[in-house]
Amino acid sequence: MEAAAYHSLRDLQDRHWWFVGRRAIVARLIRTFARLPEQPRILEAGCGYGGNLAMLAQFGDIDAFELDDDARAYASLRAPRQVAPGLLPDRIGFEGERFDLIAMLDVLEHVEDDHGALVALRQRLGVDGSILITVPALPWLWS
Repeated sequence: MEAAAYHSLRDLQDRHWWFVGRRAIVARLIRTFARLPEQPRILEAGCGYGGNLAMLAQFGDIDAFELDDDARAYASLRAPRQVAPGLLPDRIGFEGERFDLIAMLDVLEHVEDDHGALVALRQRLGVDGSILITVPALPWLWS
């Protein structure tokens, strides 16, 4: 993603109608379709500046990873714990850990090896876990 667009996301993610509405839709999808246990573990893959972390934390114990240093530092200020460095598909960390929900929100379209990324995330998914993936409807929305 272009740096200017990425910084614009950081500045708008909490108040712009698009992001606020999208988070409400994602939360509804989780409530409706995810079969979460009583104390679920949640992973956000590629959390950017952390705009979705508070919403995801409503559902359980949240971990996240992000490639961009600036975004990771900013997101870590908003998260219950440090956001880990990570790159899909082969440097995402959390080896041996299992999550009840993995959220990948507008990230997959930026990953060159999308199949490898999905395989890597599947390896971190619990037996009855769910993966929630969103992608932009049109290529011009990618950045």
